[in-house]
Amino acid sequence: MTTALQKINIDGFKALVFRMQDIQFAADLEQINELHEMPQWQKTEEEAVPLDRLIPLTTIPIVYKEPHVITINYQGTRVSVQIDQPEDITFIPIDAIRSFPPLVDNLRQHLWLWGVGLINDKPVLLIDCHKMAAECLSNQEAAWH
Repeated sequence: MTTALQKINIDGFKALVFRMQDIQFAADLEQINELHEMPQWQKTEEEAVPLDRLIPLTTIPIVYKEPHVITINYQGTRVSVQIDQPEDITFIPIDAIRSFPPLVDNLRQHLWLWGVGLINDKPVLLIDCHKMAAECLSNQEAAWH
């Protein structure tokens, strides 16, 4: 008898790769609903949370060079996050994914940063968009109370 886990054959996933400052990130394309250029997005009434507000990358304010907005549908709610410099859509094979070393994993504050992918032998931080959206929504709820 074959178990459900044995039936699953995951080779990897397609990811949107983008850069914030000098750090590359990748997010599973299946978790992203839309990608908008900022000038198009500013015509809407919806607010986008800048990624650097969720995870401080530097002590000085980030100047977005090519601002874009990704939208994520999470539990019936649309969450919008501002990213910078989308570079590529690429396939990240499962054997190119590494977990964080134990020391880093224990200090990690954001569970939506879940590992490191290697693209052309260069490290890319992997984002779980659904967990990031959940954090955005819980931060909004906390601000309302």
